[in-house]
Amino acid sequence: MKTTRSVLFSALAFSVLLVSQPGWTEEGNSTLEVTGTLMPGICTPQLADGGIIDYGTIYGIGLISTSNQLGVKNIDLTIHCDSPTMVAIYSTDNRVDSQANVIVKKSWNSGNDATSKDKKRYGLGTTSGGKPIGAFTIGIDLENVQVDDLPVSNFRMLSTTNINAANISWGPSYADELWEHSYQGYWYAITPSYNDRFFPIPFTNATIPLIISAAVTKYKDMDTEEEINLDGNVTLSMIYL
Repeated sequence: MKTTRSVLFSALAFSVLLVSQPGWTEEGNSTLEVTGTLMPGICTPQLADGGIIDYGTIYGIGLISTSNQLGVKNIDLTIHCDSPTMVAIYSTDNRVDSQANVIVKKSWNSGNDATSKDKKRYGLGTTSGGKPIGAFTIGIDLENVQVDDLPVSNFRMLSTTNINAANISWGPSYADELWEHSYQGYWYAITPSYNDRFFPIPFTNATIPLIISAAVTKYKDMDTEEEINLDGNVTLSMIYL
């Protein structure tokens, strides 16, 4: 049974009544109550540096290309669980309609270009006049995924396009790319696993290094002389499996 970070299993309570049988007396009956609360291990996700990727001050006079690359940044996503637990991560773009028509180079672990204006990428917000600023991608540094202090060579990431299905299909394809969960109508998510397995594994601690690549459009296409603030905003959510 899958549940999100904020949902707990409800309490289970029932009674067993000892009833009379032939040869028994009904005197002295008692009720046995069995109660308890079932819940997944509590897991806490956390991003390094307060979850902030800061590209600093960029001067518009230098933004003359159709796609101006801001470069690659790295940030760690850590997950700590009170006990071994299986979880998956999915993302939601809170600026989903703000992508500019740019190419984002050196994207993901593969270093490929993200050329299409789709939900494999994320928006960087808009100017005060509503002009899109740029786009960025989130990748997974597959060679440095750390799980429970075991050698990084033991692990890989798996991805699924149907995290809400009753029977989830997992595979290694595109597992270095953290897409917006609703890409092409999917419900996309990722999870760590052993190198020789095709299903999630329970863990207590995991560090998933993220690769951020960003690009912005021509400054003149933003049609403003005001200061512009990059405003990419993505929620990373955890679901218990």
